[in-house]
Amino acid sequence: MREHDPLQDFFRAGDVPARDPGFRLAVMADVARRRFRRELAERLGQGLVVCLLVLIMAPVAGDVLETLFRGGESRFALLTLPLALGVALIGHFWLNGRLRVRLPNLR
Repeated sequence: MREHDPLQDFFRAGDVPARDPGFRLAVMADVARRRFRRELAERLGQGLVVCLLVLIMAPVAGDVLETLFRGGESRFALLTLPLALGVALIGHFWLNGRLRVRLPNLR
């Protein structure tokens, strides 16, 4: 019979357990699912806010578009277009959380 070695038992108890890829994948899938749900709820909320703002601003926007298409004051039209571009950029930044401007590779 073999003699019991307590030192060997001590080192065996300190071994790192084997990796469980199934458990790791399940945890990662759960985290991804939660992130997806949270981001989906955020995007839906932001979409509702944008829709409400469009509904609120529709009468004013109608007057602005009528003035632009009528060809009335050219100065008003020239000031409205950059303002609309700025509002669009602010909305893009608000929805995406960051503003990424990619410049071409100039070498």
